[in-house]
Amino acid sequence: MQARVKGGANCEIHVVTRQLETESRDREATPTSLVAAKDKLESRKTTVAKLELTVKREVMDLEVQLKESRSGLKTTQTSLAVASLERDVALSKSASTSASLRQAEANAERLVAEIEERKALLRKLDAERQSLQQTNKAAGINHAAAHNGS
Repeated sequence: MQARVKGGANCEIHVVTRQLETESRDREATPTSLVAAKDKLESRKTTVAKLELTVKREVMDLEVQLKESRSGLKTTQTSLAVASLERDVALSKSASTSASLRQAEANAERLVAEIEERKALLRKLDAERQSLQQTNKAAGINHAAAHNGS
């Protein structure tokens, strides 16, 4: 029974020794792992800092582009407003010119009608003049004949 106890104790000592050796190795490995972990952490911090800087630059670039776009938009809006006013003025002038042309056309048609009336009156007067001349000639012939016959 004592042998069993001694064997069990030896076994226990052996197990504890192995545990101590493992812990010792782990302790020895831990500083290296810790250094590696710290290096890795520093590397990640550097990477994060670089990414933050890149993102900040991109944000600044985008802000500049946004300002330029807004400025361009304001310029475009101003140009459109001016063009719209110019179009309205042109439309107003066009409407005025169109109205003037319609009035001139109406005046021209009225003048043509008056000219036609006056031409007709001239023809009528010319016909009356010719009729009077014919009557005068006939009267002159009759008067001459009457004079010669007496």
